[in-house]
Amino acid sequence: MNVEHLVNGNEYEIRTCLTEVGFEVLVFLDTKPISGTYSVSYETAADFQRAWGTNGAQKLIEYAKSDLDNGIIK
Repeated sequence: MNVEHLVNGNEYEIRTCLTEVGFEVLVFLDTKPISGTYSVSYETAADFQRAWGTNGAQKLIEYAKSDLDNGIIK
């Protein structure tokens, strides 16, 4: 799942991918990765879903958006 996010006139792409052990999220600007990797294991994502009722990968996307909005990722 890829999500676009606009901040200060820049259009960022937040990409989610599946790995052998879980989910990873990276932020791209102009097709170049500009963030570290946000990651969660399948087990932790499942626990998160049971405890909080939301998807662990979706939460990583929310963290990436927040980091963009707050200028942590530029």
